[in-house]
Amino acid sequence: MLISQYNPILYESDSAYLCYYRAGLFSYLSVRNYMKPIRALLLFLFLPLCVFAGEKKVNITAVFDSYGDSVAADLWAQVISETRGLLNEEYNIEFSETYIAVETKGKKRRYVDKINEELQKADVDIIITMGALVSDAASKVEKPSKNIIAPIVIDAKLQGFPENKSKSGTIFSGRNNFTYLTSYQTVQRDLGAFYEMLGFKSLLVIVNKNITSASFFQRLRKYSEKNSIFSINIAAIEDESDIEKLDLSVADAVYFTPLGVAEETKQILIDKINKAGIPSFSMYGKSDVESGVLMAATDNDNNARLARRIALSVQSILSGEEAAYLSTDFRKEFELVINMKTAAEIGFYPNWELLAEAELINADRGRNFPDMSMRNLVDLAIKNNLSLESAGIGLKMGEENVSSAAAKLRPKVGLGLTEVRLDEEHVSPFQYQNETRAGISIEQVVFSEMAWAGYSTEKLLQKARSEEYKSYKKDIVYQAGKLYLTLLQIDSLKKIALGNLKITKNNLRLARLRESVGYSGRADIYRWQSEVNNDRKELAQIISAYKQMLIKLNAVIGADQEKEYNLQEPDKDGSFPLLCNGKILKYIENPRSFAVFRDFAVEQGLESSNKVRQIENTVAALKKGLLAVKADRYIPNIGIKGEVSELLDYSGAGGQMLLGKDETSWNLGLSVSWDLYSGGSKSADIRRGEFRLHKTMVDLKAFKEEKSAQIRAALQKISGSYPAIKFSKDSALAAAKNLELVQDAYAKGAVSVTELIDSQNAAFVAEQAVVKSKYDFLLDYLDYQRAVGVFSMHFSKADENSWFVRLNSFFKKRGIDIRR
Repeated sequence: MLISQYNPILYESDSAYLCYYRAGLFSYLSVRNYMKPIRALLLFLFLPLCVFAGEKKVNITAVFDSYGDSVAADLWAQVISETRGLLNEEYNIEFSETYIAVETKGKKRRYVDKINEELQKADVDIIITMGALVSDAASKVEKPSKNIIAPIVIDAKLQGFPENKSKSGTIFSGRNNFTYLTSYQTVQRDLGAFYEMLGFKSLLVIVNKNITSASFFQRLRKYSEKNSIFSINIAAIEDESDIEKLDLSVADAVYFTPLGVAEETKQILIDKINKAGIPSFSMYGKSDVESGVLMAATDNDNNARLARRIALSVQSILSGEEAAYLSTDFRKEFELVINMKTAAEIGFYPNWELLAEAELINADRGRNFPDMSMRNLVDLAIKNNLSLESAGIGLKMGEENVSSAAAKLRPKVGLGLTEVRLDEEHVSPFQYQNETRAGISIEQVVFSEMAWAGYSTEKLLQKARSEEYKSYKKDIVYQAGKLYLTLLQIDSLKKIALGNLKITKNNLRLARLRESVGYSGRADIYRWQSEVNNDRKELAQIISAYKQMLIKLNAVIGADQEKEYNLQEPDKDGSFPLLCNGKILKYIENPRSFAVFRDFAVEQGLESSNKVRQIENTVAALKKGLLAVKADRYIPNIGIKGEVSELLDYSGAGGQMLLGKDETSWNLGLSVSWDLYSGGSKSADIRRGEFRLHKTMVDLKAFKEEKSAQIRAALQKISGSYPAIKFSKDSALAAAKNLELVQDAYAKGAVSVTELIDSQNAAFVAEQAVVKSKYDFLLDYLDYQRAVGVFSMHFSKADENSWFVRLNSFFKKRGIDIRR
């Protein structure tokens, strides 16, 4: 058995590297039976020297495709870290880098030439090719004089990498001093998956001009010829001039292979493809998707695992293993990654299955959602809420009630035109048979207790209606703020659920690896597959809850019901200034000061309560009305009325006594009236008014007590939810550390799948508790603000200072001087 048959992902801790090394070394000594006595003797003689030497110098050189590849640079940094951690006690390792200059143009063989150049250097012991192009070129060096590790392979079969298989099934290069790593990811597999998602007719495959494998192009074209569903065109690029000439009209989909160009150059290509509205798929993985490629199939832990595997390959070579016989198998679990921002830009909308399966990048910015802060949301609610607008119209209607009551106290002026026709039998000397008369009348209430009381009452009732409107306005502010915070909470829970799903998928991957080396059976895999689907179900429910809450929020602010936003954290946008600056905490840091603060809050809440003022105005109106009903028994209603008329025309018989007289007439009258008896209705009105007044005064007292209790309860709730934030964070940290330990133990076969699931669930619940405690506290604080009727989100600095001046004054009256 070769050392390479051990799967490196099972050896994640530093202590396990030694187990791997020892097992591999003795296994290697056993593969050549005829050398067994000699190798055993060498091991006996020299292994102690290896242990104590520890200073053997080794030079490792990395050859990069080009400058500026941050992914390759990050991988190389991890390779250095892993290798040093694994071998520093045995070797003095020096690392160096060399790059194939992007500016250099020439024959395709320049990559091979560069590798041969490095092989000739005396100070180079091992070459690691840190790019797809140099790895491809390394496979064409037929007799390398020094060890080469080629870890970045596009498609081993398509590129013609050397491949041999042992009787046990291990695949190795068989070429002296050469090994590579392949996940057996194939271009055909990628293209098949890409086609299944988009159903394109013509595909453009983009490669680097310097790919040295003629077989790569030949086999790709053969694949195109065999494929009757879509055609394949190949475009080879190297620099920006090639990108400018690139004709995208020949394809309705694009497939990226590793290009080995500078990131700026690649970004120009990606932007051009997206601008053309063409969907793209990258073989390189997540980094390309983050740069704007639509999608890729990637292993999220690829760099860490790959760096570790490269380090183990270096260890195997230094321990005497022949590179030609190292396993090239580096299997990976692939997961689809989609850039939702790119999807929106090109008009691609993933189906529900894809959204559930894939990792979504820029999911919240996919459609360029507008930014929304809590303060902005509240402003929109006040401006656009239809219920509040309706309440405002009702308030204006109340103003007209006041005007109607006032009208009863103002003069009433009338204008009339009278036409009279009499038969001859009823004609008199004082009236013409036919006459037309025009007149104007005026009527004025001199005194009426009920009319004056009605006017005064309506004014008080209008004040009550105004307070009711202000109270409802605060309800809308509270409702909008509560929906905003709840939406943020659900969004945070969604992110945690996504992270938990990712962990579960990683554990499923680990279970498959455990099963492959005999640590566990298929039962673990089935259990993790069940957990993955359970996590997906929970995630779907959270997303559904988010959408429902979003609809409610949009209804409050009068926006399109499914409009989405980039929500800002309220502790960052100044929505809670009294809370975020921390000044308020010193007023509630001990039981005594907290009790005084509760008294202050009650006083402030009762003073600012619109409901209290509404009931107080109602009480005043009822008192006024009751007094008027009682006085109406004894105080008369006094009024005057006058009229002036002009005879415009007359004819017929009669009117003899009017001939020659003034045709203008007038009259003026004074009326004084009492309702002496109305069947007992006045007494009933008085009794009903007294009961109503008494009931309203009791309601006022009850509401004040209820408001006081509401404020105190809100503050007591905050006293519990605020410290819960720290407790939940500490709990989550402990649960995360426990999960890390249990995962490591599970990888080594020390614990069961049930223990790992329990540990993961505990960590998941603890992380959820962190989010819930944070937003529960903010929601409790919002409840407190609504209880006292003061929202500080629109406080100016002067308002804030004034509030603290009043608070300090209240504390001083209670004998507490807050000086800090």
